[in-house]
Amino acid sequence: VPNEEFTSFHLNPFKTWLVVVAVSAISYVSYILQMVARGKGGGILLAAFLGGAYSSTATTIVMARQAKESGRARRYSGAILMACGVMYLRMWVFIAIFNGALAREVAWRLGLVALAGMAGGFLWARNGSERAGDEADVSGSKNPLAIKAALLFAMLFVALLIATKLAADQLGTGGLYTLAVLVGVTDITPFVLGVTQAAGHTAPMSVAAVSVMVAMASNNVVNGLYAFYLADRRSGKMALSLLAGLGTLAVIAALA
Repeated sequence: VPNEEFTSFHLNPFKTWLVVVAVSAISYVSYILQMVARGKGGGILLAAFLGGAYSSTATTIVMARQAKESGRARRYSGAILMACGVMYLRMWVFIAIFNGALAREVAWRLGLVALAGMAGGFLWARNGSERAGDEADVSGSKNPLAIKAALLFAMLFVALLIATKLAADQLGTGGLYTLAVLVGVTDITPFVLGVTQAAGHTAPMSVAAVSVMVAMASNNVVNGLYAFYLADRRSGKMALSLLAGLGTLAVIAALA
């Protein structure tokens, strides 16, 4: 794979290949652990932790559907919050692999929100009078090493890398922040990794850091909306409120 840049968008096939391999490898390890835990009767909170390391959105959707049948609103809404907190740690690992300077810039911000999400979700799920059953099935997750999934990720990464550069060049800081909000409706990993390539080049490091946090905050709110519409009303309201709070904390940390 050529390790050189092409076009004015500085597309590097080697870096694209490396990004896909790194994301697939980390996601696959989490996927395997998730399946092993399910086979051994892993509980909801363990499933939330492993699911967040794989995909917080997929975990939110699966758990919201299960919450609708379980009658355990606190347990499932707390687990969803926990999964979305783990997502911040997952993103930091990816950022650290590809841009050490940006990783240092966002370290305390991501760490703060990750801790709030994981600890808050754990405490919320554990405190309450709901019955003790704690089984969870997260089998709705798909194998991240599937060829279609890898190719789709590569295409999304390249598309968002181009979109990030265009937003930074043509629309400035406001354009990049707007793009960060919009990508929250889908998998934010390609955007975040695209920002690691732009940080310090087409986008100032501080702007890149805020963009990363805004994208994650947007994704939190979108996940909350998924939970609101897919879960029962009580679980959905709890999950949406908790994730809106986590997203607000992320924005406050971004602007600090």
